[in-house]
Amino acid sequence: MWRRYFKLVKLVPGKVIVQGYGTLDFSRDDIPIETCKALYETDFEFLEITEEGKRALYGVQSSEFEVQSSEFGVQSSEPEVQVSEFEVQSSLNTKRETLNKPRTRKKKQMNG
Repeated sequence: MWRRYFKLVKLVPGKVIVQGYGTLDFSRDDIPIETCKALYETDFEFLEITEEGKRALYGVQSSEFEVQSSEFGVQSSEPEVQVSEFEVQSSLNTKRETLNKPRTRKKKQMNG
């Protein structure tokens, strides 16, 4: 029943030891919805809420849950920086030279 409201991510369904809840077997369908909701609300990284879960548990329509990027005009407070192709190429050459330098290790002195 919990699978209607939540989906397991980043894990293969099976037994998981969860602090405060003990061992939960996510391959079974009889995990209480309240348990899944509590885990979700504490940012349990392996559960995502489904559209049906948003409606049933929180009374939220899917359009309310999503943020439309067009609604918010995001503007950077920093000015745009114009970089010439020469500066970019020069920077890349410097990095290549640094990476191609032979590495030497310092010998540790032993206190005797």
